[in-house]
Amino acid sequence: MPIVPLPFSREEIDTSIVDRFEKIVSTYPKSLAIKTARDKFTFLDLNQRVNQLAFKILELGEKADNTVAIFLSHNEFPIIAMMSILKAGKAFVPLNSSSPDERIKKILRSSRSEMVITDNRFIKRLSKLGLKNGKKIINMDLLSDELPDNNPGIQTNPEDLVAIIYTSGSTGVPKGVMHVQKTIMHNTWVQTDSLKIDPNDRHTLIPHLSYVAGSTDILRTLLNGASLFPIDFLDVGLNGIGRTIQNEKITIYHSVPTIFRRLIEEEAGGQDYSSVRIIHLGGEPVYAGDVRLIRKYFSKDCILLNNLGSTEVPTYRRHIVSQETKVEQGNLPVGNPVSDKKVTIVGGNGEELKPGEVGEIVIESKYMSWGYFNDPERSSKSYRPLPTANLAGRFFSGDIGMIDEQGVMKFLGRKDYQVKIFGNRVELGEVEANMLSIDGVHQAVALVKQIAGEYILMGYIVPSKGKILTIEEIRQEMLKKLPSFMVPKQFLIMESFPYTQTNKID
Repeated sequence: MPIVPLPFSREEIDTSIVDRFEKIVSTYPKSLAIKTARDKFTFLDLNQRVNQLAFKILELGEKADNTVAIFLSHNEFPIIAMMSILKAGKAFVPLNSSSPDERIKKILRSSRSEMVITDNRFIKRLSKLGLKNGKKIINMDLLSDELPDNNPGIQTNPEDLVAIIYTSGSTGVPKGVMHVQKTIMHNTWVQTDSLKIDPNDRHTLIPHLSYVAGSTDILRTLLNGASLFPIDFLDVGLNGIGRTIQNEKITIYHSVPTIFRRLIEEEAGGQDYSSVRIIHLGGEPVYAGDVRLIRKYFSKDCILLNNLGSTEVPTYRRHIVSQETKVEQGNLPVGNPVSDKKVTIVGGNGEELKPGEVGEIVIESKYMSWGYFNDPERSSKSYRPLPTANLAGRFFSGDIGMIDEQGVMKFLGRKDYQVKIFGNRVELGEVEANMLSIDGVHQAVALVKQIAGEYILMGYIVPSKGKILTIEEIRQEMLKKLPSFMVPKQFLIMESFPYTQTNKID
């Protein structure tokens, strides 16, 4: 018998994530909250474990410790850690284990995180980073069952900082995007409304918590009493995703389009995907061919959600495709407006353009990030003005788009040196800065080429005079400093770069 949903009202946007979660726990205590390959939790189980970790954070932390870093495997642990940090009244800073040590140290310094939550898998690596196992490191594999499991009762406000999500930065230093409570709650309310999520849903969790898509999936699932199924793609591969969809009767699937296409190409023939009612693709362009795959391998009631958002402004356009939706060749539009987010297309002087004209996408809203942590200079360039408790901000996205006469928006690419590779945001300037930091590199350029519908990161290098470099040597040096997705897939070593008539590299 279907479970009756608990309405998610607009008024709850101005409450807290914890308030909504505890309301869900009291309404559906015995319902399945999380299931992984090794464990499962009802909402009551989950809440008790979250509370125990929250008390541990409060026990070890100090009032000045406003941020807590998360460095964990992709299973139930990051979910528990995120919710416990919020219950302790602090902000979470997710770290990606695929990032090199140097980048992790930069994020820890930038975010001023004096406490890190980790597990047995990464405890030795943290020690090598100069963080001693003791007061400021919590190992979840060693968390005591004797800790209190009642709700801590910490009160928070809509404007309290709850997350700092780091993205690629053009100078080589990652940017920490600050999210306050009401922004996250508004995005969860929008997602709930768009997808009609209820306690009967069973949702994949493929994106890592270090991406805004990860926390979005977690909260839109748990804050509606639905069940979450974390899948570590790097561990189980495409077959593991396919098995989970079939065996767990998944109803909402979310990933970047590249993973979805590979899943269908390799697994669709041997799996039953009839339970899926929503496929949410994001982070990369979605094509008409993706719609054809959905219509071929999924039920006639399955819909596609294609939306546009960023780490700075989650979901500000959405496009829903049903079986009856007419689809043209090429990129799908990113669609129609989202509540409380006004989108305009502006020209080079900031003037608003007419329908059909191409320009920069600018979003105005009270529900966006509050700038880059401890970086007012960067913030002032992209946020004009910054949002406050009572004032909507304007975010100049650097994305290029067009809104047609019917009000439907199309995304046309990036204005600057920022691209997306496999759903990950990459500043080409950061890639170039790290290539130039390698001994013996005189000049470096990072570019993206589209090959067979996928974006490939390319690195072009001119060695210093008299210096001999190998591609493998360059690749290994890059992997010491950057995540693998930010290391060019192909390198080309050149004697010199060609130049335009204005002396710019061609």
